[in-house]
Amino acid sequence: WGGEQYEISFKIWQCKGSMLNIPCSRVGHVYRGPGLIRNDQGLNQQHPNSVDKNYKRVAEVWMDNYKHFLYAVKPDIGGITNYDEGLEKRFQIKKRLKCHNFKWYLKNVIKDTLRTAYEPDRAWDFIKNIKTNKCLKFHKNSMILSPCNSAQSFRWTWINEIREDEHCMLTDGKKLKWDWCHEKQGNQHFLFHKEKGWIYSDTYKLCLSFNENENLIFSPCQENDQKQKWHINMRNLMIPEPWAINAIHESRDP
Repeated sequence: WGGEQYEISFKIWQCKGSMLNIPCSRVGHVYRGPGLIRNDQGLNQQHPNSVDKNYKRVAEVWMDNYKHFLYAVKPDIGGITNYDEGLEKRFQIKKRLKCHNFKWYLKNVIKDTLRTAYEPDRAWDFIKNIKTNKCLKFHKNSMILSPCNSAQSFRWTWINEIREDEHCMLTDGKKLKWDWCHEKQGNQHFLFHKEKGWIYSDTYKLCLSFNENENLIFSPCQENDQKQKWHINMRNLMIPEPWAINAIHESRDP
């Protein structure tokens, strides 16, 4: 029990079947009790890890390298090790039926997903300022500096967005804000200079900094300004080093 709703969809579509959405249809899901399962001795409390274990089994079989997106936001699932009993038969079925890969599923079945979901992220973690040891955090319709915690994780995408779910950082050349991602770069296009620690607006040719009140602003890049030095934990999710994010070329270097 757990993950079967995803596995049914992945398996049917990727193995050349199809499912129909029926307008005005009604489906009821009778959810079973709080973790109870039935065995020969009657009802017993379900092992708390069993649902996550089944999610991992689905991800390993059907999601290819895109499973790392799941593991990045659900590290407890990624860390499960005793999950692979009997999976070889599922891989054999997948091979025998010549099933499509998961990228095909993203591009042909759930076409309403954003394009960057098809490409590997450059990094995924908190963004910390070296001077204050505080991290960027979404707050209302803007960004603030706040003590770092695990809830402040951002994705640095293939097209150089800094995003959380479907919201992206942006700037008007003065302040750092956030709004829905538009994937057109421009005011949501940021580069990271790994050696200098700059978060650089390629549109306005300015670096992320903050003022005396710790309000986030953009200002001319200064190599020795500690307020402009940031740290991002570069996690190699799906692409090898060297990171393309180190992409402020000499011709663009402020």
